Amino acid sequence: MKRLLKKITIIVAAFSLFTPFLNSLFLPQVKAEENAPIVIDGEGEDWFHITPIYSGGGVINKVSAFVTEDKLYGKMQLSTSGNFDTWHIYFETDGDTTNHLYKAGADYLLETDILYEYQGDSGEWDGLVGMAIAVEDKLSKDRKMLEFAIPLEAFGNPEKIGIHCATVSNWADVANNPEAQDEYLDVPTFEEVYNEEEMVGLTEDEQVAYLASKQFAGTRSQWDSIMYDAVYKNSNLKNLKAVTDGDNLYISVEAKALSNNFTIFVNTDTATYEVKPNGCVYHTVNGKKMDMGTQTEGSFKSDNGFEIAIPVEIFEGNTDKFEIYIDEEGERLPDEEGEKLTVTAPIREEAPVITTDGDPSDWAGIKPIGKGEGSLGDLYAFRDNDALHVMTYIKDVEDPESSAAYTTSLFISVDNDDKTGFQHSGYATHNSGDVLVQDWHSYGPDRNLEIFYASEPVILEWNMKNFSNSVEGYEKAIAATNTPGVYCAEYLVPIETLRGITPGIGDQLYICIDRNDVQTDEETYERLTPEGFTPARDPKNGSFAKVPKYNTTFDITMGDSDISDWESVPVSLKHVNTTNLVAVKSDEKLYTMVTAPGDLSTVNKFYIGTDKDGYTVDGRENVSYVVDKGVLYEVTGDDTVADEGVNVFTYYETDAVLMQVYMEKIGNPSKVSVAVDSNDGEYVLPESGMLTLTKSIEESRDEGFFYPVESFDFYNNPFKGWVGWADTLEGDVDTVASAHNLVYVDYKWSELEPEKGKFAFDEIEKQYQFDKWTKQGYRMVIRFVMDNPNILDGDPDKERMDIPQWLYDELEAENADGEGAGTFYLGQSIKDLLGGCGFSPNYKSPKLLEYHRNIIKALAERYDDPSICAYVEVGSLGHWAEFHTWPTGTGYFPEPGLAQEYMQPYVDYFHNVKVGIRKPYALAAENNWGLYNDIFGVTSDGGTPTFLEWAAVGNTDMPEATEEDIAASAMPEWWKLNYSGGEFANGDFRTNALDENICAVLGQIRDSHTTWLGPCSACDFKVGDPDYDYYKYNIETMFKTMGYRYNLFSISEGDLNQGKNTIEMTWNNSGVAPIYYNCPVSLILKDASGNAVYEQVIDTDTTKWLPGRTNVKAEFNIPADVALGEYTLAVKMVTPDKQAQVINLAMENGNEDGSYDLYKLTVNEGTVEETVENTEETTEEAAPAETASVETKGTNATGYVIGGGVVAACIAAVAVLRSKKRGKK
Repeated sequence: MKRLLKKITIIVAAFSLFTPFLNSLFLPQVKAEENAPIVIDGEGEDWFHITPIYSGGGVINKVSAFVTEDKLYGKMQLSTSGNFDTWHIYFETDGDTTNHLYKAGADYLLETDILYEYQGDSGEWDGLVGMAIAVEDKLSKDRKMLEFAIPLEAFGNPEKIGIHCATVSNWADVANNPEAQDEYLDVPTFEEVYNEEEMVGLTEDEQVAYLASKQFAGTRSQWDSIMYDAVYKNSNLKNLKAVTDGDNLYISVEAKALSNNFTIFVNTDTATYEVKPNGCVYHTVNGKKMDMGTQTEGSFKSDNGFEIAIPVEIFEGNTDKFEIYIDEEGERLPDEEGEKLTVTAPIREEAPVITTDGDPSDWAGIKPIGKGEGSLGDLYAFRDNDALHVMTYIKDVEDPESSAAYTTSLFISVDNDDKTGFQHSGYATHNSGDVLVQDWHSYGPDRNLEIFYASEPVILEWNMKNFSNSVEGYEKAIAATNTPGVYCAEYLVPIETLRGITPGIGDQLYICIDRNDVQTDEETYERLTPEGFTPARDPKNGSFAKVPKYNTTFDITMGDSDISDWESVPVSLKHVNTTNLVAVKSDEKLYTMVTAPGDLSTVNKFYIGTDKDGYTVDGRENVSYVVDKGVLYEVTGDDTVADEGVNVFTYYETDAVLMQVYMEKIGNPSKVSVAVDSNDGEYVLPESGMLTLTKSIEESRDEGFFYPVESFDFYNNPFKGWVGWADTLEGDVDTVASAHNLVYVDYKWSELEPEKGKFAFDEIEKQYQFDKWTKQGYRMVIRFVMDNPNILDGDPDKERMDIPQWLYDELEAENADGEGAGTFYLGQSIKDLLGGCGFSPNYKSPKLLEYHRNIIKALAERYDDPSICAYVEVGSLGHWAEFHTWPTGTGYFPEPGLAQEYMQPYVDYFHNVKVGIRKPYALAAENNWGLYNDIFGVTSDGGTPTFLEWAAVGNTDMPEATEEDIAASAMPEWWKLNYSGGEFANGDFRTNALDENICAVLGQIRDSHTTWLGPCSACDFKVGDPDYDYYKYNIETMFKTMGYRYNLFSISEGDLNQGKNTIEMTWNNSGVAPIYYNCPVSLILKDASGNAVYEQVIDTDTTKWLPGRTNVKAEFNIPADVALGEYTLAVKMVTPDKQAQVINLAMENGNEDGSYDLYKLTVNEGTVEETVENTEETTEEAAPAETASVETKGTNATGYVIGGGVVAACIAAVAVLRSKKRGKK
């Protein structure tokens, strides 16, 4: 029987070799299905919108299939380049998985490009009969993807089809999906799996890689998806992970593209071993193999990763500790020679049995892992597979019934990464608390125990996210000891509790307990608990305490051809020395990126060599161009550059700087080399010579489209940027050095309504210079204030108010809730805390609510006009109208319900101007308000992380708020609909604009999607300030980053006809937010003299142009009275208000009238309807993977013929050419 099977196998193999020839003779020619959803070409891109029926781990990591009326289409994708002879695709069509081939249900088999029907009953191969059916199939070039199409009639048009995929080597199935032979994946219909809007056929990482290859824009995330030149090889290996349970050593490697030329080195205390890609382990001495190697069974390699399980018995020496590193074609992890990843085995004995009850007796015999300091005693801890147990002593407890008597903060480092979590300043290494267990109220009716987590580095504990409502099981027990004033504190933290917060829990934990962040007395502000730390602090050499581990194991499955389960193992090595210069070029641009360990600035000088003879600059030879502070200069001699240059693309982060140059700007050279000097000589890359570029990319440019050249100049565009003071009482507000177009007006009630019912608008507008600002094109940012801390006559003990006297008298007489008119806060201590003193009104007063409503109505009636007022800040409540009455004793702040009664008038009366608030509230979320952050920046008082957390999950700083109030206040994407503003904390702009801080501030602008900042801003600089030149570049870089920055990325190119023409455009927003007022965008036809002959506003909504690219399809209707002939197409954008200011687009070829020339075209004769009216649907949607799709329908696109350059007809609602001003200041 075996011989017979062997003969049959040989016959089948031979038959398959003649497949192409036999197909040509006997099979009907393949005919593609009309309007086929998939083209069988080995490319696979048309599968991107097909939802896979399997996507996950394994060699066959993705299976896609569907049926149409006529065909079955399928795709099998492999996790690594195909190492197989052929493929077997099994089909089950009769619902019986126990019959036919293998007795596993296969009714049909696709092998190579022959479809077999099983007509036997033994389950053996001899029952297969080849069918005269045309099959389409194609392997991708890298042999990682097979796609095929089979006519449904070949299967007898069954009601249901199941599919099972396998790769074949030596005529045996070596990889299966599903794994079991008798399991099949159901094949759905095309309609069930097709998604026109999203690329559901790709994982998130695959989408990023695909888009990077097709639309490479040099963004940081895209570099991982291309091949580029680099000074140092530290860009391929992503991480090296290893753990041991005492029985096996487990190792994993992840890379962008893992070659077969790597070696993993494993050292014990007495021997060295080399692990090869085939899973073989060799004992070596000085690099020489000492044996034939041991082949392991639990190894797997893909194009992007490798995993192996090595039994520890094959190693000589101590197997409780291993030191590991990897070398792949010269790239090493860890970075430095001699450094290694250290892995230790768990203690292989029963863990101690501990009851968490505050009794320290069951810790007897266990050695402390840290010595205490201050009010904390020695530290004891261990972990096993189930829980972390911790014990210490709290000393110096003077008041056992104080709510803070036993308050502690237990920090747990769970991921072996010092760059995540709370960055504890008391220790030098292993000093990051990813998890915090804290009892702020440790005694009494308010006693609590909460758990927090931070995946990003934070320096303030309150910026960690509260997970107390998400996980449970953690405990803290406190009990008195026999020593007066000393209490035992025990903690229990289940490992599952930690995994409920983050899946990446390492086997090796590090901990510390401190009593640093504690309650203070409400009157004296003195701490209620003495300071304490365990282990004792040592900022230079100390670390958190290392926790002993017992019998730890890992949830890793080896040999399953899937390394994704290593995500749960955080113990890894990544490149620490990330310092590098990388570069790549296309026909259009030179792309560069500098990386460093987190301290980069805007001080970078790039050197560019080309194929023309260059000069010596700063010791570097053959330099043709330099880029300094974002400006490209031609080198005209040794250490000499041209006087003028052009702005180029720059982008700054703390650990990466991007710079791009159009190749045309450097003469379109065939050869390019680059170098950089960053941080004024701190990072010189390369140390000598230049990095020569050998790698290039092909940028995707669609035929029939014109791609305008982007400009990187500075523009003082309206509705964004710096906000200056408008009030002459604030000093010199007229000679501000920094360009701006917004000014700040804070109305104090005492100034606005000094007499009841009489508003002093004229006097205030004179004080704030309204006429001057509006004539110069500035707009206001206004805030209404009832409480503005200040000093009267230099005396902090003098009473002063910001509400009018008449109102105070009425509030005092009303005596709402028996609390009079409100609270005066006075004295030197208050002045020291707030910078001033004042009066906090009684917000519970019905009269105050009534009069407040009236004055907000009056403000709206006068200023609800975007041509005057750009933005309104909902102030009204708290000191400076910033929604707080800190410190305690300086006034009552209303609970959320009452606070929102003060907000309601803003909803009722402001309908045109954008309104925002200091902190999120439910009413703000319901009405899509903006948010402003008055503690912006990186100074010690900066609170941007807290601001962003409030927006993301809800405002936790509302007095008397319920969990429902907090949840309802969340506004995570507020910036998409309304502004993000603020000002720098502590009146300190300059510190934030220093070179060493600027990149972190730019990061806050991006994270907050900030559109404007002020009045504490760059407007603090006056003309003639000797320091301004130092700060100027950073000031302009911040301005350019804020808000919107639009340019036309592409537009369909070609001749047009009289009548309707469809114009396709892709607009790019390289800013961080949209513009919040819908600005008319017009297309213009210009004659040979540059005169506008016809102009039409297109139907689009610029407020929906979020960061990234947005596709716009619109009708351009050319009337019959526009003469036939040649024209230049131009584009223009203006503000929608009475000022009609030009919006400067980030494009070259701009004109004085604010238009931008695009390309030349011919207008031909066409069929023109009697009345040209735009009744077509205009579609506006985001480009792939940039922003969500948006559709708008409208009929408001309006055009008009212009004679002799003069507007012949003007429709006020949509007119574009309202002003000849450029809008530059």
